[in-house]
Order: sequence, then structure tokens, then C-alpha cells
Amino acid sequence: MCMLKKLFQRFEKHVETSENHIDQQLQTHYYKAPTKQIFDTLENIFANHPQYKITSSAKEHGEIAIECSDIQAFLVVSTISVKPLESAVDFNITTDRFSLMGNYFPLRSKIIELNKQIGDHHPFIGTGLNGQSK
Repeated sequence: MCMLKKLFQRFEKHVETSENHIDQQLQTHYYKAPTKQIFDTLENIFANHPQYKITSSAKEHGEIAIECSDIQAFLVVSTISVKPLESAVDFNITTDRFSLMGNYFPLRSKIIELNKQIGDHHPFIGTGLNGQSK
């Protein structure tokens, strides 16, 4: 049954991060920086790369919507202030593209790549820090 689930997972067209995600790399990431700085870093990352096109940016809500032309996907990034110098970042990425090789792994890789880019600018604290351990 597990093998069948992994086979179907490959063809999922939607990947998102969350506190209690089973995949640690897809858990909410926390950084030691104010939300405004994280938001500005994200805007710079997306504005300075041709594969990204910012379609909406709402600093007051901490959300940026982006079209990713390299993997033909739509990405929403949410930044949340946890403490004065601690912020959480969540990603939600979706594609309508069909691929015989599957969409899950390219979408997952995009999230991991973006978390690394944020980590290049701000100290990484951890993942899933406010999730419920089971």
C-alpha cells in the first residue's frame, strides 16, 4: 500500500509546507529576523530572477504570490511573525502542468531551494517548532 501511495504522490500537482508535515524539509521554517526583513528578502529574490514574476504582494498580510515560469507553477509565500525577532515562512505551490515523470518532486525541490536562499540571508532556527509532537 505504501508503494502505491508513493507512486500516486509523484503525480500530485500541489505541495505545501506545514508545522507537522511528515517530510521534515516541508515543515514550516523559522528564521531569526523580523517579518519585514524576511518579506523584503523574498521580494528581492523574486524580483531579481527572470523565472519569477510577482503577481501580488501584500506586506500587511505577509503574503507574496508568484508565477514560476521554470516549472510552470503558481507559488504563494506566507511570512508570519512569531516573536519580535523570529519569523515563520510557509510555501504553497501548485501547477496545472501534466508530466509523465510527475510534478511532486520539482515542486518540492522549488520549496527547498527557496528555503536555502532565505537561509543565505537570515539565520535559520529550525523547522516545525510550534507543531504538536506525536
